[in-house]
Amino acid sequence: MSSLVKGIGGILAALLIFAGEQYIQHHFWPDKPPQQAQGPDGDQHQSPLLPEVIPIDGRVIDAGGTRVIENASVELAIGPIHESESTDTEGRYAFSLQGFDPQTAASMTIEASGYKRFTANLLLSSLEQDKEQKLEAQAPTAPGHLGIGAVVRSVYVGPGDGQAKVPAQLKYVRRIDPKVLVAHN
Repeated sequence: MSSLVKGIGGILAALLIFAGEQYIQHHFWPDKPPQQAQGPDGDQHQSPLLPEVIPIDGRVIDAGGTRVIENASVELAIGPIHESESTDTEGRYAFSLQGFDPQTAASMTIEASGYKRFTANLLLSSLEQDKEQKLEAQAPTAPGHLGIGAVVRSVYVGPGDGQAKVPAQLKYVRRIDPKVLVAHN
């Protein structure tokens, strides 16, 4: 009798393991191809995939690479869509684009007090890869006036272990609160 119970228990355990494996496999890793919608002409059409997200983020520093620029106004323009945000205390900005083709042309403009205006007209794929934007200091307005631009041999002192570092030595950390732009086709 005990061998019969062990046999039935083994079969039930095997069925339970098989059912659990099937549930996990099909629930978390579906093997079905995307559903195909039937168009008005009767042809099968691929359903649209979720739009790709293109992160446009980076930081703004002075041309010498010695100082991050906070509160700079960064504007991103894609056709009629214009969004802007200010850099944070570490000079970071972030935009998240949904539904745009990476080969779409865009314009980025950065303005900061004491620096020349920066403008870049590039493809979104290029803006995605460019993580540092360098601004040139404006020339002094009056004799003896230094302005607030970069100072030769100056050193950036920021958060960290108390050691002075130039921004090029700091690890870039992506900003966590991006502005979201969605393409409306």
